[in-house]
This record gives sequence, C-alpha cells and structure tokens, in this order.
Amino acid sequence: MTEQHEESNGTGRSKSDDNDDPTLQKWSEMEEQNEKQSFRDDFSRLKMAPQRTCLHHLFDLITFFMVMAALLMMSGQIAGLYYYEIDPLSGVTRCYVVLMCFIILLNELEWTQFIRDSAILRLWITRGMFYSFVGVLGLEENESTATEHAGTPGYQQAMNFIMVVAYIMVGFGCLYFGMGMLCLQVLRNRVVADYIQRCSDAKAVQKFANEGSIA
Repeated sequence: MTEQHEESNGTGRSKSDDNDDPTLQKWSEMEEQNEKQSFRDDFSRLKMAPQRTCLHHLFDLITFFMVMAALLMMSGQIAGLYYYEIDPLSGVTRCYVVLMCFIILLNELEWTQFIRDSAILRLWITRGMFYSFVGVLGLEENESTATEHAGTPGYQQAMNFIMVVAYIMVGFGCLYFGMGMLCLQVLRNRVVADYIQRCSDAKAVQKFANEGSIA
C-alpha cells in the first residue's frame, strides 16, 4: 500500500497541484474575461437608449402631422365664429367639429384609455372614415354659411386657411383608410412592440450594470 501510494505521488498530480497550475489559472481568467467581453458586446448592442427604426419614425411623423392638422382645424372653426354669421344650428355644428378635432388629438397622442379603446378610432380603416367625415363637415360649414365680414381685411386668407385645413383633414382620413386596407396597422403595432421590448431589455441591462456586474 505504501509503495503504491508513493508511486501514485510520483507519477500523478493532486487537485491542489492542478489548482496551483499557472496555465489553468490563466485559462480560467481568459474564460472569465471572454464572458465579460461577451456581456459588454450585448450591452453595447442593446444600448442604453434604443433607437427607433425608420418605419417607426415614419409612423411618428404621420402622427405629428395629424396632430397639427387637428389643431389647425380647431383654430379654423373657432376663427369661423368671427367671420361667419352664425345661426344656432351652425354654431352647434361648429362646436361638434371642434369637439371631434379634440377627440382626434387625444386619439393620436393616445392620452386616454377611453379614446384608445374606441371601436371606431382603434382601427385605421374606420379611423380614416371618421377623419374624412370631420374634414367634409368642415368644408360644408365653410361653404354653406353666409357671412357678413366679406370686406374685412384678412377675410379671404382666413377662408382659404379653413378650406385648406379641411382638405388636409380629408386627405389624412384617406391616408389612414388606405394604410388600414394595406394592413400597415399590423406592421406599425409590431414596430412599436419591438421598440418597447428593446427599451425593456436595455433597462434590465442598465439595472444589472448599476449593481456592479460589469467590471
């Protein structure tokens, strides 16, 4: 037994010898560095502030112009209260147009759950029909109401402004209707969901980094 133990000590190495081997220690350090470098690469890829894609920017741009159109439509209808001789029926109609423009504004900015969950405004096809209806209603009000300020300075410019804004609203309504028919709303939802997921991943990585996991 003693001879076998001595022979084993002479030809083999114990675990303590393996742990003290500089080559193995260096290999272990290299593996650890590679893991950290891989994590840094993932961290750099995710970034702390994920960027929107080109399609996402395009949809955001449409939303921006739609918000501006709604605001201009509201201002045009309010200006019409001065330039037009308003009877009670026309006054109520203009108030409804202003209210619908305000609803469009809330819908585009997604500020309230009640508006977001609306069956009419949630789908782009019916949303486009609603926007076009508001624009046509504005055009009808602009053409059918008699005026007593035809000679007022700036009158023609104000009338052109109201008409152009109403046509813009109709145009955006047709745009939404067309995008809905082409199923672009599904694509937009995927793009936004992907951006939200990347933001969530980046926040998780940032939290992990703040805890001192990144050397």
